[in-house]
Parts: sequence; structure tokens; C-alpha cells
Amino acid sequence: MTDNSSDEAQRREHLRISLRLGNDADFLLDCDGMTVQLGHWHWWRPGKLGLGNIKDISRGGVGLISACRLHQGMKLKLLLNDDLMLPISITHCRQLYGPLWFYGGRYLELSTEDLYRALRLVQQHRRKLRQGRRQPALEP
Repeated sequence: MTDNSSDEAQRREHLRISLRLGNDADFLLDCDGMTVQLGHWHWWRPGKLGLGNIKDISRGGVGLISACRLHQGMKLKLLLNDDLMLPISITHCRQLYGPLWFYGGRYLELSTEDLYRALRLVQQHRRKLRQGRRQPALEP
């Protein structure tokens, strides 16, 4: 898998917050991100689609990995916690390895307040990930 980061940077409208701990690490082996539930777009559809892992987020959208098979143009909700969800539409996807797919999504009908709450939540999660990485391993 190749990473066209310079191409991506040129097409990005908003600065993204990456949850990857190391840019040199293999994208699939980097144990980071924020796990979220993927919910159906319509309220009358019960249950969840599955789980996803947010890899980056910005004011314009979100990048996530999931084993769920989603398609371009699909609308869904990312459930970050009990009272915060991000409605998105899938804009692009690519298969990573085996059942894992990387998806890019743009926000739909999202208030500025909810966007800032989501960005703060992801930044807090990122700080915890980085602090955990700096902790020395405990000997048994």
C-alpha cells in the first residue's frame, strides 16, 4: 500500500488531527485511533452496522478503518459516545488488507457545537494515546 500524503495534503481543505502515533509505522500495525460504532442513517433501522476506528478528523470530515463494507455515497452515523454522533456520507474508500477498508467521509447536518465537541473528544483521546506510549513498561 502506498501513501500519497503529498497528494492528500494538496486536496485537503481543512487541517486534520491525526490519531496515528507514528507516521513511519505501518498504517495497519499502528494500534491507535478511536473506536466508534457505525449506526444506520435512518432512526427506524434498529441495530448497528458494526465498528470503525477513526484515524483522522478535521472540520470537513473524518477518515476511518472498518471491516464493515460501506460504499461511496452511503450515509451513516458515527456514534462517539452516548450523546454525540457524527452524521457522514462516505466520499471515498479503498481496501487495505483482507477485510479492512479505509473510508473517507464528509459531515452532513452537523452543528458547529457538535463538531467542536467531537474535535475536543478526539484531541483528548489522542493525548491519552500519546501519554500511554510514553509510559515505561512495568516489569512483572
